[in-house]
Amino acid sequence: MQTITDEILKTIREAVDICTKKLPFDRTVNAKILERTEHGYIAALEGRKLQVEDGGHTDCSKNDSVRITIPQNDLSRAYVQGKNHFSKTR
Repeated sequence: MQTITDEILKTIREAVDICTKKLPFDRTVNAKILERTEHGYIAALEGRKLQVEDGGHTDCSKNDSVRITIPQNDLSRAYVQGKNHFSKTR
């Protein structure tokens, strides 16, 4: 059985999560390139497809894992920052 304190903490966490998604700060997220377009790429990120600009120094192919920068948390200004380079661990 949960105590009133547990319920209050849960409600506070949920409110903070909702608020932080709307704050105007820059975010960088991982995404997957789905296709190349005339002005950039279509990328899969956070459960959606999004048109993103080419960052100017990236040449990506379909299925590449990339980092997308979202200035001031505004998805309409998102651009490809670069490819993800994962190192193999032993």
